[in-house]
Amino acid sequence: MSVTERVMVAGAWAVDLAPETPGQLMEQIALSRAGFAQIEILPAHLDPREHSDETLLGLACYTGLYRSQEGTYRLSGPGLPVLLGDEEGKADIAETAISTPNGWLSQWVPALRPITLRSGTVTSPGGAYTGTFRLKNRKEAFEILNDAFGVEWRIRPTLHLDVGPPSALYGSVPQLLILRNAGSGGRDLSPLPAAPTSVQTLTGVVVEDADWDEDLENYTTKTIYATGEEGAEVLTTATTPDANIPYGRGIDSGPVIWDRLISASTDNGSTPQQMADAQLSRYTGIRRELRVSGGQLDAAQLPQVGAPVWLYAPPTVMDTASPIQFRGRTVWPITSRLLGMTWPITRGCGVYLRVWRSPQALPVWHDLTDYVLWEDGPLQLEVGALPRGSVS
Repeated sequence: MSVTERVMVAGAWAVDLAPETPGQLMEQIALSRAGFAQIEILPAHLDPREHSDETLLGLACYTGLYRSQEGTYRLSGPGLPVLLGDEEGKADIAETAISTPNGWLSQWVPALRPITLRSGTVTSPGGAYTGTFRLKNRKEAFEILNDAFGVEWRIRPTLHLDVGPPSALYGSVPQLLILRNAGSGGRDLSPLPAAPTSVQTLTGVVVEDADWDEDLENYTTKTIYATGEEGAEVLTTATTPDANIPYGRGIDSGPVIWDRLISASTDNGSTPQQMADAQLSRYTGIRRELRVSGGQLDAAQLPQVGAPVWLYAPPTVMDTASPIQFRGRTVWPITSRLLGMTWPITRGCGVYLRVWRSPQALPVWHDLTDYVLWEDGPLQLEVGALPRGSVS
């Protein structure tokens, strides 16, 4: 019984209820009656009768979509990103061509935002995309815009869709320091690197050697971006300089060669070079999967999935050019991102099913908290590269 979140990926959640859950409640939340409702997880148990819908949504640390009832007492489903497109491509599909007057991101986002989501913030880095979208779901369309503009999207627990560069969505200064073989964790007021007179709360967590897995399964040294008709493709490449490839091949110690071919239709943007560069940047790092002891902190204390984090594991994972102060000592972490997280639903949370269907004037919040079978276990963090299997 846990929640898995990933950047721009649906992820999954599951909640187990006790057999003594009242029958009347089980009838109200049966999939046949409450399918596609929202599971809401709050960091504390509140009485939903005493708070407005907007207040409760604003306090939620996670919102998911109720799509499966396994047996009688297990509820499960994906996260909100599935509303843009699920693992089978189902979603709001553009049956007629969608275009915009100037191709600006600020025009594309409201044109493509499905009716199931609220308007959020849009931060445009500039530029334009002048194609059209037809017979594509919203996720497929946004994937093209991500590459064209160098942006990402996220759906907040409040059902707001935000689009912009990662720094605009999640900030640029890490608030989490992940340590291995480098002292103890805890919390500290840390000076901001760009403004030493300002401070922020920095949380440090310790990861043991056995709990830090690494792989290069997605690693790429060159992207070959192919556009045009089959047999007459136009190829655009983005290549990591040999001097920046730290891995050697066995035959002659030269840099390894791992090319990735990406095929796209001719309307995938007017700047194939930018798209090739953007794709290469996704796959040039090590993927690190961490498991953090559940006794150290819970998910509510962590930054959002997508936020920058610091990693420090001397002597292999460190940056001597970028020291910071943490709990009275100097450390030299590298900057990475929290791109995925799996966390247990632990005692102390509030768990609800939010059901809204016609002709109700307001959503009904069914309080499941007293009947949840809580879970204890480690947090699992994915940092440093895109998670494997990010297809749904």
